[in-house]
Amino acid sequence: MNGHIKDVKRALNFSIFTSYNADKQYKEFDHINSEVKRGDRPISSYTLIHRNAILTDSQRLAIYNWTQACRKQMETTYFPHSLKTTDKSWGD
Repeated sequence: MNGHIKDVKRALNFSIFTSYNADKQYKEFDHINSEVKRGDRPISSYTLIHRNAILTDSQRLAIYNWTQACRKQMETTYFPHSLKTTDKSWGD
């Protein structure tokens, strides 16, 4: 389990998230959406032990709404062409 935590923190560490450049932050919000939408988070080896960690549809939607709100806020601060992503709508 500790290895999983280290791997995840290497990929995305919210403790240092604000030190990421705007483009990386914007892309990470997109990546979070993709992982949650596919059901890849939390990882299955974790949810086998912690059944209450399985996200409900409303929790997944709340995460999507939060990341979208963060991205929209960033779009008001930075030039649109500097924030690149492959985002697809939640219902796709």
